[in-house]
Amino acid sequence: MSFTVSGKVVDLLKTFLNINLENYTINIHDPTKKGEGFLGEVFFVSVKDKVNGKVLSFVVKQAFQNEKVRNLQPIREYYLNEIYFYKKVWPALDELQRKVPLGNNFDKIPHCFGTSSTDGEEILILENLKDQGFQIHEKKVPLDKQHFKFIFIQYGRFHGLSFAYKLLHPQDYNELAERLTLDFRVLNRQESFRRYVAYILETALKCLYPENNAKVLEKFQPYLENAAVMFYNSFDYKGNYSVILHGDCWSNNMMFKYDENKELTDMMLLDFQYLNIGTPVYDLSYCLYSAGTKEIFDDLDWYLKIYHDSFLKTVGEFGLNTKAAYPFEELRKDWSQYCKMGFIMALMIWRIKLTDEDDAADFTDIEDESIPETFFSSSFDEEAYKMRTRDLICHIISPATVLAISVLKFYPTKMSVVVPEKIYNLLKSVVDRSLENYSIYVLDPNKKGEGFLGEMCYVSLEDKVSGKVLNFVVKQAFENEKVRERHHIKEYYLNEIYFYTKVWPAFIEVQKEVGLPDAFDKIPKCYCTSSKNGQETLVLKNLKIEGFSIYDKKKPLDKEHFELIFRQYGRFHALSFAYKMLHPLEYDELSKGLTVSFRILTKQTGFITYVERVFNNALESLDPENDAKVLEKSKRYVGNVLEIFDDSCNYKGKYSVILHGDCWSNNMMFKYDECNKLIDLRLLDFQFSNVGTPVNDLSYCLYSGGTKEIFDDLDHYLKLYHESLMKTIKEFGLGSENVFSFEELKKDWKEYCKMGLVMGLMAWLVKTTYESNIMDLTDIKDTDDDVPKERNKNTFDEVTFKRRSRDIFVHLFENDFVRCLVTIRAPLSLNYCNKMSNVISQTTYDLLQTVVKGSLEDYSIKVHDKNKKGEGFLGDMCYVSLEDRKRCQRYDVVVKQAFKDEGVRNMHPIRKYFLNEIYFYTSVWPELDKFQKSFQLSNPFDNVAKCYTTVSEDTNECLVLENLRFQDFQMYDKTQPLNKEHYEFIFKQYGSFHAISFAYKFLKPEEFSKLSRGFVNDFSVIAELKIMCNFISFLFDISMKCLDPESEAEVLEKCRPYLENGPEMFKKSCRYDGDYSAIVHGDCWSNNMMFRYNKSQRLEDIRLLDFQFSNVGTPVWDLSYCLYSGASKDILDNLDYYLKLYHGRFSKTIEEFGLNSEDVYPFEQLKKDWRRCCKMGFMMGLMVWRGKLTHEKDIIDFTDLGDASDDSNLEEKAFGAAVDEEAFRLRCRDLIFHMYDNDFL
Repeated sequence: MSFTVSGKVVDLLKTFLNINLENYTINIHDPTKKGEGFLGEVFFVSVKDKVNGKVLSFVVKQAFQNEKVRNLQPIREYYLNEIYFYKKVWPALDELQRKVPLGNNFDKIPHCFGTSSTDGEEILILENLKDQGFQIHEKKVPLDKQHFKFIFIQYGRFHGLSFAYKLLHPQDYNELAERLTLDFRVLNRQESFRRYVAYILETALKCLYPENNAKVLEKFQPYLENAAVMFYNSFDYKGNYSVILHGDCWSNNMMFKYDENKELTDMMLLDFQYLNIGTPVYDLSYCLYSAGTKEIFDDLDWYLKIYHDSFLKTVGEFGLNTKAAYPFEELRKDWSQYCKMGFIMALMIWRIKLTDEDDAADFTDIEDESIPETFFSSSFDEEAYKMRTRDLICHIISPATVLAISVLKFYPTKMSVVVPEKIYNLLKSVVDRSLENYSIYVLDPNKKGEGFLGEMCYVSLEDKVSGKVLNFVVKQAFENEKVRERHHIKEYYLNEIYFYTKVWPAFIEVQKEVGLPDAFDKIPKCYCTSSKNGQETLVLKNLKIEGFSIYDKKKPLDKEHFELIFRQYGRFHALSFAYKMLHPLEYDELSKGLTVSFRILTKQTGFITYVERVFNNALESLDPENDAKVLEKSKRYVGNVLEIFDDSCNYKGKYSVILHGDCWSNNMMFKYDECNKLIDLRLLDFQFSNVGTPVNDLSYCLYSGGTKEIFDDLDHYLKLYHESLMKTIKEFGLGSENVFSFEELKKDWKEYCKMGLVMGLMAWLVKTTYESNIMDLTDIKDTDDDVPKERNKNTFDEVTFKRRSRDIFVHLFENDFVRCLVTIRAPLSLNYCNKMSNVISQTTYDLLQTVVKGSLEDYSIKVHDKNKKGEGFLGDMCYVSLEDRKRCQRYDVVVKQAFKDEGVRNMHPIRKYFLNEIYFYTSVWPELDKFQKSFQLSNPFDNVAKCYTTVSEDTNECLVLENLRFQDFQMYDKTQPLNKEHYEFIFKQYGSFHAISFAYKFLKPEEFSKLSRGFVNDFSVIAELKIMCNFISFLFDISMKCLDPESEAEVLEKCRPYLENGPEMFKKSCRYDGDYSAIVHGDCWSNNMMFRYNKSQRLEDIRLLDFQFSNVGTPVWDLSYCLYSGASKDILDNLDYYLKLYHGRFSKTIEEFGLNSEDVYPFEQLKKDWRRCCKMGFMMGLMVWRGKLTHEKDIIDFTDLGDASDDSNLEEKAFGAAVDEEAFRLRCRDLIFHMYDNDFL
């Protein structure tokens, strides 16, 4: 037992039988004969109960475990495909028919008891049909009429069930179908298999008698070299009648049951390893041609009608309209077009069937590159094979059948019908003789959506004399005028034509010029082009003929592919660098001809809306809890997604090259060796070729095709790229020192990889769109907005799209690349006109002109969201972006404007606050900054936002400041206490800030005195306001309720002065008459600071905001206000630690001015001042915590208060807001007990 069947099988038997196998005897019956279990081994296992003698019988089907065999063939994929059928597909179909129920349910699938998907141990355990009297038909003997009738009826029922499921449950069907991507084309990747297809056709032709079949031989001969292409294209179904297929439909994958008179009574379908989606003709033609004779073939129409009747009957039993289900004429048409798959498979299968049993081979016999030699050098019944082959070929070309010779000739028709005259004329220039000497055949055009900007068809020219065949791809622009106008079709095609006719020839020539030892040749040959308006066309080499194939777009590219791609991009970009250094003037001229970039798309309103929707869909991939930080950071850029895109296409560095442009995997073709190892690639589609940073090509390719595992190895791929780039440049005999250093590459990646972000998300949405919902530009209606609307109708695999999107976002966040997004300025997503009167005041508009030092006529202007209610307590803030693309000038600013409402201004001295801040930015900070710079400090204080300009005019007070969000600064969540890391950083920065002021006072006392007189102590001003006095009284009343009157009576008593005379206590705390005054920040709560974090989320920088309450006073005001308005108990308990940090930084800074901190502001004096002056921070802390913990919907600002002239109205509006009372109580108690315990009250 252990020698033959794996322990995994035993485990599976235990699981589904739910028995102790020690009580049973296990016997292995006839295993598969050699060659029958082509992709694995099949055993017949019986389990006999030792007590009652009951026997259970099974078939165990297990994958080959030999590593060489598994590397040679995708064994695992085949088994997973069949497991998927038994676990997902068949249960879904069976459940549908049971719900109806049908009069006669389709039950021709064996029961599957259990499966294993473990890598290397893929197993299925199925019912043993032999015990029920089923048997395999003798494979060497053709099936007869009764068998084919029965088979076609059952295939009609099976396909009908699938078709009904598609109509009744389209979403579920699409999800099932998405996984069914494996078909016989996977074999076509191997050169040896392609050789075998050619070999089998050649062998088949030898079965014909030359004297009797001369015309047949003549017609077949040209297709020998196209055999592999014909095989590949035979699976390319484009019709509307696709179903879930059986797949591998030869007679060995069916079992039949007979009565005592040898009459066929039942059958079962076996082996769903090639289960896939396609036309029913695949199953039917494969089955018919791999087991039929001429007599059967001659009755093809009869069998098709039997099949069709069974199909319609099944569909009708589900209550569906049978007339539109699958018209018989459509079935005949599909047969004519797609039965070539069955024809080629049959030629192979008959060779296998007729091989002598002793010579039968399986994969365990195969050497690495000997598939044809191993399988087809064996002896076989040649006479029988010739008979079967002649039957097939004569049937295929017989005019009496529904088929035309087009089955093999790739649908040749009259030239004028298939290929327009413009292409016919182009092809004339390709060949050296008249086209009259050639037969012209048109292969399948591209699938819908694949040629997004045009159409492609595959054309073969067959020399009528020599039989030599030339194979081309003809790429032609859409002719529809509306499509061309709206989507810049002409520009795209002329750009690609320019690349092939000017750029690429220049690159080829420069390689020849220096005799490059290993010339870059990864661009397909272009034979000719047409630039005629409305007829733009390119004729290119057909790479499929050479064994190149497109990678499955739904699957991410793996390491092997990315390594090859990045190396080849290194070589491709090196051509640009070399040409630029060797021929600088010619390079400049060459570059000017590439006029298209992705920026052209941003001119379309529909495209803009579409991209923003894609970005929003992608953000849904982030989990609000697990990805909170990523989501928070990424959400900020949704409104700027088009700005991100536009800016990423606008490279300003000095390392530009000519780019590929549209770098997703569908614009590359790959070639593999016998062992499915990647050996070569070609770059396709240069419609978006332009000049820019190499990062555009690399990031677009990476993010549109990679996974998180690939992204995590980014440095590895960049090094491969850079090494390849440098190696190629050296081969030109050029020095690589100043070309493009690895550090510059990484720097450019950080700034420009955002292009890959946007293109990657769009590409993945296209890649994951279900095939039946793919659209191209001809589907789009006439209005600009139809592009996004049409695209939003697409049904796509949301799970995969979100997985890929999350990979990209998390990678960008973890590597601190998200910050690169904040450099974007260009407003594209909203068409704001430059007349700003509808958005901001005329005064502000004039102010912005002073910012740019000129007219705004050349600037595009975007107004972002304003501040939330309550955030700009004394005014409004709006965020404005300005860009002059011609001069590459951009500004991101915050416009801070005073409230204009007369009632608010009368109630509050708004003007004083704004003038105070204006004074700080225009007089105080410039003087202090100039002063510190004159001493060349080792670590100058630069933690104040830049102010561009101000207005002091009454009612129009305004400041324009830099928008720190675009430098990746952010607000801290005000509802949460600041932690140790933040307070350490803040106290150190305040140490530096205050030290500059102290040094200025010591070294320039008169100037300091003069500077000080310009301030207004706004805390003293607000202390006189009735509204403030009422609020202080209200605040202490509710704060003291946090204390227990009995157990905490002593603390309450200490606080009594605040209860009885809170407003006076506050006024007193706002006056400082000591000797150690400095210029202070003033309003020091956390919302007046912004923080920036590195990729590890460690705090790395801070900016102080809002100097409306800046004045001259004790540093303790800043420190205590900041501490008590944001700290928790554990921070408060460590007060001395933070004061020492503050004073340490203060001392270090003051020493750089040549002063001693003990003379200027001793640590003991700081502690004395704290004891005396921290009451101001204590009272502000209570007020601020009340505001911080107010529920967002109840937040107020001064515009809500109106003319609040009496206490009751004021209390109702200002103090009746809903607050997180539990959190507020905790903060109050922490503060009160801290003050009490330290005797600060």
